[in-house]
Amino acid sequence: MDISREDRRQLAERRRNAEQAEADAASDALYAQCVEEVKRELANDAGRFRICPYKACRRSRRCAGPQLLCHALYRRPLMSFALEQIVIDDLYWEVIEQELEAEAEAEAEAAAESGEGAP
Repeated sequence: MDISREDRRQLAERRRNAEQAEADAASDALYAQCVEEVKRELANDAGRFRICPYKACRRSRRCAGPQLLCHALYRRPLMSFALEQIVIDDLYWEVIEQELEAEAEAEAEAAAESGEGAP
């Protein structure tokens, strides 16, 4: 069966789109984790674990619950929205840089191991 150039191009584009959708989903999940981490640290710094309805938070004296209820209970924000976004973005890019460095190190180690095995 002959496949036209247009069909090959469409298949390649579909693969790229699927890969991009996976990358976008992973990026969104990482960003959500960064948001949660920043909010937990802010809650810890403000001592909001004292008013949290979760016993785990009060026992551990830090934010340990599955949800950040203390943010909903307190109406006053811990920092301005703009500043919070800056902190979240900084954490996000810091994590991305760490992942890229870890990938580069793993590739370098793999290259070194493959070079050592050769006579």
